[in-house]
Amino acid sequence: MKKYTGSREIVLPSVTRFATQFLQLQEIVQQKQGLRNMFNSKEFRRSKFGRDKNELVFEARQIVIGNDF
Repeated sequence: MKKYTGSREIVLPSVTRFATQFLQLQEIVQQKQGLRNMFNSKEFRRSKFGRDKNELVFEARQIVIGNDF
């Protein structure tokens, strides 16, 4: 993921817990194109996560790739 998001983290610890979720969502939105590139990359598709039919991975990919994201 760091390769496609410019080495930026999505999860950023915060001093105030109530702001942590907002900051995480904000970072996900800022990294939207990098996340899309990651899920569409050959590297990801060849990885164990890309080949696995795990519902969570599949759902995350569908969300990120979808137009509503």
